[in-house]
Amino acid sequence: MGKKTVAMPVESVRVGARGRGRLAWAGLVLAGGLAAVAPPWAAAQTAVDRAVAAVAYDLDRIARELPALTPSKTANIKRVERVLRLAEQRLMAAPAPSDPGWAAQKGRLDEYRARLASLSAPAPAPTSPAPVAAPAATGARVPGPASSAQAARARPAAAAAAAAAAPAASQMPSYEVVKFNKLARDLDSATQSLARLDPKSLHDARELANWRGRVNFLRNGLARFAPFAADPRVGELGTRVERLANDYAAIEKPSLAAYRSLGDIPARVGEIERHYRAVKPPEPLAPPYTAERAQAWAGYMSTLAREAGGHAAWLRQVLATTGQHQREVKNALNGTIGSRVNGAIRRAVEDTRRALYAPLSRVGKGSEVEFVSNLKPGDTRQVRNALLAEGQYEKLVGELRAAREAVENGRVIDRALGQPESTQAAQAIAAIDQRRQRIDSLFETVLADVRMPKARSTDPKLVAAAEQALARLDPRPKWLRLVVNTAPTQRSESRAWWRGGTVTIADYKWTEFQVATAEEVNGQHFVFYNSIHYYTSGSAQTPLNKWIVNRRFQSSRILKQNVARSP
Repeated sequence: MGKKTVAMPVESVRVGARGRGRLAWAGLVLAGGLAAVAPPWAAAQTAVDRAVAAVAYDLDRIARELPALTPSKTANIKRVERVLRLAEQRLMAAPAPSDPGWAAQKGRLDEYRARLASLSAPAPAPTSPAPVAAPAATGARVPGPASSAQAARARPAAAAAAAAAAPAASQMPSYEVVKFNKLARDLDSATQSLARLDPKSLHDARELANWRGRVNFLRNGLARFAPFAADPRVGELGTRVERLANDYAAIEKPSLAAYRSLGDIPARVGEIERHYRAVKPPEPLAPPYTAERAQAWAGYMSTLAREAGGHAAWLRQVLATTGQHQREVKNALNGTIGSRVNGAIRRAVEDTRRALYAPLSRVGKGSEVEFVSNLKPGDTRQVRNALLAEGQYEKLVGELRAAREAVENGRVIDRALGQPESTQAAQAIAAIDQRRQRIDSLFETVLADVRMPKARSTDPKLVAAAEQALARLDPRPKWLRLVVNTAPTQRSESRAWWRGGTVTIADYKWTEFQVATAEEVNGQHFVFYNSIHYYTSGSAQTPLNKWIVNRRFQSSRILKQNVARSP
């Protein structure tokens, strides 16, 4: 026996945006013994029971959709209105006003229709202020809400008038009780939401409209129960509604005032960005480090920093006040102010200090200046080698002078930047001066003791031979004194070298001695040691049979008045 499928009619109602909250009811009877999928109210027997259950099922789902509706969601409102019309048609198909269940669902239908009407075309209640327009999405001015005090004064009068007009023995019907309880639940939900409300969220036009709509909805819903003003529950609910409205107004008013005080945020952020794109970026100060140049450079840096600080303070105020325009404000604060301006200022100052204080590394720990300044006067040979060679003393003194100038220039820049006087600068200058005094003292002591070496021979022939050899130099040195400081010595040796694939051997024989001369160099006097040779045998390139200067080197300084003194 083959399978047979019988499809039942399908009724589908969509509630909510873009098909969310779809309400679909379908009955499918599949041949072959499978059970039918029936709706929840399938167990009801009478037509009234079935209609009440079906409408209740629809309205329960609509109730979950209503809190999310706002006046701007027109498409959603229209869909929910269609569902309500279908539900009402289903309910009116089996009219039973005396049935409590039927009356309760009819009351819910009326309540939801009223709520939708207040969303699509809200009409102010006689005792309620008109709803206030929502702000523009980007920085537009927002008018304040209606005065809660005025509403509070108007509502008791309206309630009293309604109570006077109502029959003294009037009682709230059961279907009105359902509406009343639903309004009380809506009030509870709004009260809980208000306790968690971030005032900054009201700067968003949609959120502001949503909250004003909730307050107006509660007030309009309460006005429907004016005929039952004698019921103490109505009075208590009215008090709670007004308390909620006042509490909300106490949050909205200062929040919108703080937002308006910021002005047109996008426009001002744009002005800040354009301003700093046109500003000359800060650069390190280049030498010479004069007080005038340092003052001008520091003045520009300080002005730029103060200006950036003012803009940064406003941007931070925006972040603390509102959640709007966060990306643009953070980009301006962190990117433009933080990196392009403050970061460039910081790098320029650091690069200036790094270049400025570079000379300090040449006189600090591990430097030659430190080594020489720690020598003892008794270390005569080390002191002479360190200080009496040509330019050595001047080099060390120059490094100390440059280091001191660097610290002094740093003080000038610190004062120009408004920095407090640094104790480290004073300590550095004291250390530099101490090393300078130490080196000067060592130099003067050792220089005062320098003498020409002791003469080992006064033979006129040797003196003449040395003078002849020195005269052959180019340029010819000019000496103040010449001393033969070693005796003549006979020497010989053989030397071999490769040249063009052959071995060449030469025998050298010569006589040598040394003379010391005192000569002037750049206004100072130095001792030179000269090795004088006379070759009688050698290579083809060796000058034979004449006195020559074989080696010559400049030794320590000597005072002019000490040139003629004996050691």
